[in-house]
Amino acid sequence: MSKCNKTLSKGKWWLPATPKRTAQGEGEVLVDGAVPKLDLFSPLEGKSTKVRRVYFPEMWGKTDSGEMVTIFNLDGLTLEEWWEICPDIPYVTMSGEMSANAHLKCSDITTIDVQIDYLDEWAARSKPCLPSAGVVAEAEVRGVTFKLIESTQPGSPRSAYFQIGFKAPKTSDIRRAVSLVCNLMATVTATLPNISVEAATDSASGIRLSLPLPHTERPSGATMLNPQDILVDWSKFIDRNVLGKWLQFDKSNNKASQRFQAALGCGRGTYVETRLLLLFQTLESMTPSEPWYSGDYPALMEQIHSAIANLDTATQEDAARVIKIISGRNTGNLNDRLLALFSQPPLDSLHEEIGKIRPKFTQDLVKLRNYASHPTKNHKLSHLEQFATTELAYVFARALILTECGIAEAPEKILHTSQIQWVRDDFGPKP
Repeated sequence: MSKCNKTLSKGKWWLPATPKRTAQGEGEVLVDGAVPKLDLFSPLEGKSTKVRRVYFPEMWGKTDSGEMVTIFNLDGLTLEEWWEICPDIPYVTMSGEMSANAHLKCSDITTIDVQIDYLDEWAARSKPCLPSAGVVAEAEVRGVTFKLIESTQPGSPRSAYFQIGFKAPKTSDIRRAVSLVCNLMATVTATLPNISVEAATDSASGIRLSLPLPHTERPSGATMLNPQDILVDWSKFIDRNVLGKWLQFDKSNNKASQRFQAALGCGRGTYVETRLLLLFQTLESMTPSEPWYSGDYPALMEQIHSAIANLDTATQEDAARVIKIISGRNTGNLNDRLLALFSQPPLDSLHEEIGKIRPKFTQDLVKLRNYASHPTKNHKLSHLEQFATTELAYVFARALILTECGIAEAPEKILHTSQIQWVRDDFGPKP
């Protein structure tokens, strides 16, 4: 599959319903991992008397070099009042959600093929090349079909890619589906992929799509796969239906899944507080909700109310406030709930080993969470300690989610990854 290149496209643009009404413009389209942008230097529709927002589901164009382009879900702001004074500035400046090197409507797309740059290398590490071709994994969630296809013909390079099928999709459906497979690969291999995407309709195929998803910007042919960071080999990934279980986890525990995937989109060295909050919320949503009082809770509350009735009025008001706080909140504090999650299978062995490196990891995690939520609270941790705590939160979330996806050995294997090695070297006991 071909790789999209960064291009400043100049040409004529129009709406599919009014092809004779064109405007000259330029923008960045078909740029991997970037938001499509378009500036028009004349209006496509009737003029207004003030600045206004505009939205176009599809915008078609033809560049000066003759390439057909579609930009989806363009949203922008007209600059009409300034444009009439200075026509050299754009009449409207817009950004979109996806671009294609053909004229089409998003709802016409039936399938997309997602090529991940290191998928072939990972597959080649795991098992010998077999003379076969076809679907090796398949799952359907929310009406979208996901297939992992492997082609291993004798004498040809191994090839594997994801194929995703839709029925009249929206742009958000396509972006979400591509994000799901990319984030699965990043979670299993600890490497964010570079991707290329091709779409097909009932009448055409090989249509290049560019979506604003995180990319690693690796040079062509380069790899960042580290064998010690891959938590399952290719054959077990297929045999255990990890793809299907990942999609099912996203459906059944959507809150944890979406927050974890959002954390993957935050750079490790940037947005540390945002990344930590997302990872903390991921773990928090998966903590056991065991009550702080395991006895007869209704009977306990009845006794408390009876005792309040014997107090004077002022004291009753204070006690009522306490009752209001604890009623319906029969759960432990954050630190206790995290410890309950970490201290039981499948995370208990991982927690025990991490405890040898950072004994107060759980307390530090709660402190940083409180600081990120309420900056007035002082956590007294260095920047390096904040980074290490965030990385360990990712380690726990990654191990827990992959265990849910059928990789039972994830907590054990993750102890030998480069992330744990870095934390051990910097914070572990010194000889």
